[in-house]
Amino acid sequence: LDQSAVRRMLHAGGVNKKTLKKKHKIEKAMVTLKKQKKKQRNPSAVNFSALHLINDPQGFSERLFKQLESSTERFEVKLMIMDLISRLVGIHQLFLFNFYPFIQRYLQPHQREVTKLLTYFAQACHDLVPPEVIESGLKAIVNNFVTERNSNEVMAVGLNAVREVCARCPLVMTDELLQDLAQYKTSKDKSVMMAARSLIQLFRSVNPALLHKKDRGKPTEASKEVTVKQYGELKTTDFVPGTEALDDEQDGEKQTNNENQGKFDFFRDPE
Repeated sequence: LDQSAVRRMLHAGGVNKKTLKKKHKIEKAMVTLKKQKKKQRNPSAVNFSALHLINDPQGFSERLFKQLESSTERFEVKLMIMDLISRLVGIHQLFLFNFYPFIQRYLQPHQREVTKLLTYFAQACHDLVPPEVIESGLKAIVNNFVTERNSNEVMAVGLNAVREVCARCPLVMTDELLQDLAQYKTSKDKSVMMAARSLIQLFRSVNPALLHKKDRGKPTEASKEVTVKQYGELKTTDFVPGTEALDDEQDGEKQTNNENQGKFDFFRDPE
């Protein structure tokens, strides 16, 4: 949708017969155009190029964490250091096992800036971290946030944090814990219900075997081909995925050309 298209719609609305349907269509187009302009004005807030170019990220993150442990700075400064360390660990897939129990101490609903701390914990997770290192942190999130004694907003935040951790390190989840969390899909609160369903949707594509049979959804060709990656496993292929479609397309083009060639044989001069 561009500005010229909106102008044409406004002009047509002023000339042609006015209807309620056309009015709603123009209003919707104006809202969409405003959103597009706002996105163009706001540059991307996330730029990881500097983090990718850091020399020796493992050593740098270890020195930062050592400084964090003995830091007496304000809590806001500590938060910024945690954010930097978690991004370094996540982007470069570093091994900084002491960082997870350190940040786990702050994962309490009453903690100031707890949503940021949950984000930092999830950012530092990746599939090369042994699941047992993150397991205690995941259980702390479930025990402290996803309980009936908390408000619905706190429970939804906890479920979303669990989903983000499991999206980066699926092996940390167990079948018993997942099946317990999946029961919140019938919650009367919409935010809790949607958070539980998004967690179910994640494991349908990652490891459906951990779910109850009724939560796995209808079996499809894609779900049948899902294989669980073990710790440290890499999936390699000896071909470029999707190239088999090119062969079929080329065969179809050859067949079409042969058919067209046969149609024009009638107009050729006899030899």
